[in-house]
This record gives sequence, C-alpha cells and structure tokens, in this order.
Amino acid sequence: MDKIIRVTQGICDNEYNSMSEAVAAAKQRENLYKVKLDLINGKVLKGYQFNGSTLVLFFANDLYAVISPGQNAINFDVVPHKPRIDVLSGEQDICLELPCGTRIVWDWNKILDNFMGKQIAVSPSDQVLFIFARDGDEYLITFYVEYDDPQKQLLYISQA
Repeated sequence: MDKIIRVTQGICDNEYNSMSEAVAAAKQRENLYKVKLDLINGKVLKGYQFNGSTLVLFFANDLYAVISPGQNAINFDVVPHKPRIDVLSGEQDICLELPCGTRIVWDWNKILDNFMGKQIAVSPSDQVLFIFARDGDEYLITFYVEYDDPQKQLLYISQA
C-alpha cells in the first residue's frame, strides 16, 4: 500500500426500543428526501467527483447528487449546479486502518467507476445511504473519522 490512514468509526448506531421504531426512523428520512430521490433514481450516472469527504454524482438529466458526512449520518442533497470540489486522485493505493489493527482497502474509485453509464438508485436509511445499479450489487455509504485529525471525515463505500 502507498498510504495508510488510521481511522475510527464515524457513525454510532442509533438505538431503538423496537423494530417498528427503527423502520419508522428510516421511513421518515426516506420521506424527507423523496422529492430529491425521484429526480435522480433510475437516471444514468455520467460522472463523479470525490475529494475524500464529499462525493458528487453527475446524472444524465444534468442534476447532481451531493453526498457527505453529517451529524452521525450521511447527508444527501440534489442540486442543479455542479459543486466545486478538489478531486482526490484514485491513482494511489490507500488503506484505512481501524483501531483493532484491521486494514481495509479504500477502493472508492473502482466501485464508482463500475457505476458509470448505468442506471442507479440511491436509498437512505436513518443513518447511511445505499446505492445500487440496475442488475448490480448494492453498496453502503458510511464514513470514518481520521484518528489523528477528527475534523477529517472520509466517506467509505462498501458492498452491502
């Protein structure tokens, strides 16, 4: 690996008193984003930019989804103009090292490249975001916090 970044978990699981309470919380977040999700779900992904903490997805209908870490949850928005962000190079191999010593490859570029040119859909839960392509695998977007700099939050995409 070219670079190792020590990280800690960014999202602490919410606790619920019942399964129905957990489902209601996820449904509430989905309803909050319903209008925005309807604008992009099922549209072809034609590009993306990623700077480590913010992911911008470009859709064929000229809308942009902005995904970033929030307060114990993943933030999501759909905007008509492309936000300006510095882009992280995908050329360097990077591992995220968890407190237990486990290292996970931060292979965001390979995952996102696999979505290019495909119809995709985004689905929020009460804390994380799911993304999937038609007839493809489903992925989970969460985040980690850099151990040495807690102000830096890194989006992480993994197979759900």
